[in-house]
Parts: sequence; C-alpha cells; structure tokens
Amino acid sequence: MKRIILIFLFTISYFSNSNAQFNYQAIIKDSNGSIVTNQTIDYKISFIYDSSSASATYSEIHSVTTPSDGVINLEIGNGTVQFGTFSAIDWSKTIYVKREIDITRSGTFTDFGTIELNSVPKSNYSSTTRGISYTSDTVSVTNLVVTNTVTATAFVGDGSGLTGISGPIYKSSMVLQTSTTAAADSQIDLPGLSFRWRIDSNGVGILEVKAESGNAPQALIFYFSYHTDDNDTINFRPDTTNASTSSWTAVDKSWGDTLPSISGYYSVYEFDFSVYPLNSSGNHFGKTYNVKILLDGWNGLHMRAFYQ
Repeated sequence: MKRIILIFLFTISYFSNSNAQFNYQAIIKDSNGSIVTNQTIDYKISFIYDSSSASATYSEIHSVTTPSDGVINLEIGNGTVQFGTFSAIDWSKTIYVKREIDITRSGTFTDFGTIELNSVPKSNYSSTTRGISYTSDTVSVTNLVVTNTVTATAFVGDGSGLTGISGPIYKSSMVLQTSTTAAADSQIDLPGLSFRWRIDSNGVGILEVKAESGNAPQALIFYFSYHTDDNDTINFRPDTTNASTSSWTAVDKSWGDTLPSISGYYSVYEFDFSVYPLNSSGNHFGKTYNVKILLDGWNGLHMRAFYQ
C-alpha cells in the first residue's frame, strides 16, 4: 500500500537575517502516525495572497533528509525557487501557505493543505511599514508622512526635499569662471531660495538669487562683507532685494557702496553674504542663509551655502 505522509506544523520561528528568510520546522509522519526517518523528500512551500484558492505568488522546493526524530528544519526563502521573488512578497497582505510533499522525489507532490499565515513572517511588514525599510544599518524612507517630530543627527543627500527641519543644510559647488556653464554648474538649491554665480554681459561676476515657487519672500536683507588676499575685511551695510520666483535677481550695488566684481584671479578672495528673508509685513521668516564665494589663482570659484 502506498504510504501517505502527514505534515504536522511544529513552529515558524524568527527571521534569520536581513533578507527576511525565516526558519520553519515540521514533523513528518506516515498514515499510521509513525515518524518517517532517514528518507530524502522534496518539500514545497508556496505563498498565496488573499484567498487559499488563488494562484500562488511565490513557490520554492526544499530537498531534505528526515532525521531520526522526523523533524525537518527549513529556511524559507532559501529553497530552490520555482517562480516569484521572495523579497518581493508583500507581508502586509493576507497570506496563505500551501504545503506539498513528494516522498519519492518523482515530481508528483501530495497537497497537505493551505493555512493562513499569522505569525512571525508578518513581522517583516513592520520593517517596511508606511515606506520605512531597514537593511544593513541603513534606514530608507519612501513617501512617509509624519505628524510628530523626527529626530536625527544627520541626513545623507542634498536635503532639498526636506521641510520643517531644525538642523542646517549645507551644499557646495565648484566651477571654472571661464566655463560657459558656470551659472548652471554653480547653482545651489536650498529650501525657499536658490543661489548661483555668473559673469554678466559687462564681464562682472555677480551673485544671483531666485525664490522657490509658492515660498517667495517679499524681500531679502543682505549683510555683505569680503575678505581680500591681504587679509583685509570690508563690510557693507544691508541691501534689500526682492526675490522673484520666475527669474534670477542680481545682488547689486543698490546700497550705494561699490560691490566688487566676484571674479578674477586671487590667491584668496572671499565674499560672504548673510541673507534674512522678510515677509510682506516686514517680519523675518525665521530662516537664515549664508553664502560664501571663494576665488583663487587658478580661475576657480568655490561656492558654499547653508540654510538653518
């Protein structure tokens, strides 16, 4: 008589690594309740979304030899894949597990039922809940909306998409003054304002500012100073400049004193702009920008800007 194999689920245990593989144990017994020992079998595990009668989204086979106690230990996610991608399983869904065995390894599997998965593998969803994932000591966030405060010691990236943060954002650029793309290459985008350097039609190097659409301040107050290669510091009184969202506005000589051209060849020449946006009522936005432009003797221009 052909022996019928019964599967008694013993346990599904913890995730074993960052790839979300997990351990699975089962006892293999025959129709008389006797433990099946020292026999190589194929055990197929399939995952099904939403309904036990639906088509499987992922399936894998484990070839294993039953030990003396009949208990097999499988690492789900590390079998021979039949179809699907294990890492792509959406653990937020209702998931069913279909279990099949081929006792003779002939390619013919016996179905031993489909059960709903309610235990540990669902905790994988907590590692990707609401767009958050954690892999190799790196936290990734996608389309996350947080109503409370997020505290972090640092952000990786340019920070241009961040709003409502307490820490400063730093950016920098470096160009050749003679480059035809110097204006575009020097551009630094910060929350609310963008800055760039260019040489105008008169050959004068200037700093330009442009406001972010929907976030344009009524005016910008500039405190300006520059430091020469002789270590001299020259300060200018504030200038008020309206910021446009549709075009670039040059920070010019409107305050009356001569603003030197931000171009030329120097061993060290530093221009320092502090920027304080004002709203239509003349009140400070609460944002502060600082832009430093350094010229050197090799025709280079290094621009640094930060926002806080």
